[in-house]
Amino acid sequence: MFSSFIPSALAVAATALAAGTDARTGRIPNRLTVPLLAGALLLHFSCGGAGELLASIVGAAVCAATPLVIFSRGGMGGGDVKLFAALGALVGATPGLEIQIVAFVVTGAYAVASLIRQGRLTHVLTASLRRAGLFRGGAMLAAQDDPDGVRMGVPIFVAASVCLWSSLAGS
Repeated sequence: MFSSFIPSALAVAATALAAGTDARTGRIPNRLTVPLLAGALLLHFSCGGAGELLASIVGAAVCAATPLVIFSRGGMGGGDVKLFAALGALVGATPGLEIQIVAFVVTGAYAVASLIRQGRLTHVLTASLRRAGLFRGGAMLAAQDDPDGVRMGVPIFVAASVCLWSSLAGS
């Protein structure tokens, strides 16, 4: 197994690009995620052979699984899913899942803070409880009252930076 510095540095650089693009356009483009995934597979194969390639493929699959389910239910963009898969291929399944968990926590904290700032937290919580059948009071809410989506590019960059830096600092 080769040094994790190069994959980690590439992951942080790629997530920085994804964060910038997502913040500006609301999209993480295929021209970033697809070459990153292919490059990760090539890097692992060239540095470690078939075993590293297999580990990279498993990392991509494991790190794409949960985001793919969320995407299929309309809760996340496809670029986020492909970025998580590419990160799993690049840094491995365990670090990729750590990045994913931290990114979800950062995204959730940002979403709650945004709703508080907008004065919509109670409204959104009530609507969510009503949809789940746990709250019956008040008037029914229209579909347009659903909260806006949260872009994940910046939280993924923050998570990758924190997780990979702490991993490298600890080794």
